[in-house]
Amino acid sequence: HSVSIYVGSGGREIMPFTLLTVGGEEIQLQDLDAGNTLRDLKQRLEELTGTPTACQCLVHGGSVLPSQDSDPPLESLGVADGARLSLVRTTYPEGKFEFYVKVPSMFLDEEDEDEFDLSERLHLELDGAGRLDLGFRGRYDLGEHAATFSGSIREALGGGRFRAVITRDAFACPSLEADLGDYDRRELASHVGLVVSLGSGAESVSLWVEDFTEVRPFNGGATWHLRRVSEWEHELK
Repeated sequence: HSVSIYVGSGGREIMPFTLLTVGGEEIQLQDLDAGNTLRDLKQRLEELTGTPTACQCLVHGGSVLPSQDSDPPLESLGVADGARLSLVRTTYPEGKFEFYVKVPSMFLDEEDEDEFDLSERLHLELDGAGRLDLGFRGRYDLGEHAATFSGSIREALGGGRFRAVITRDAFACPSLEADLGDYDRRELASHVGLVVSLGSGAESVSLWVEDFTEVRPFNGGATWHLRRVSEWEHELK
């Protein structure tokens, strides 16, 4: 669904927007000026249309407006008298997605590798209301690493991509949690900015971080590709 937003031809200090809803209803928006920011606009649109800010994708001049995290003034984006924008409504993604790969051993033979199940596995669950939960477990020659995360989608980026923020909840392995060091405690206190990108037909999801982080398993800067599943095929336990 899309909504067209028109900036009126009145004075520059107050910019009268006209919202044309999908049903054809016009809504006058008279309380924004050139000094207001992109976040102000999105919050006002949420009040008027019921579309959460995280599900709003604003297009101006054929380009998607930048992230509201930077929160630029509307005037700096060229949103002034006579400007025309489109609001594309997206829906929150939902479902279970899983990544699993065998990790080769430097010491074990093939039969022992199967017994110890050296591997990396990542679970992502999206609830369709903007919340996401992540679980990771990696088993290696020299030990294992396990953690859980939770967070929420903050913004639609267009093209099936969303920006989310997650926080590490805890280690998923109590025996490891008992031996937390300073490095691990920093991880627990860290927020991670994550891009969630839906694949064709929403049958897969790609995850990557926008900025450098020390939080594992995202500290290597790799992109994780997960496929949709109805039930978990490889448990984290």
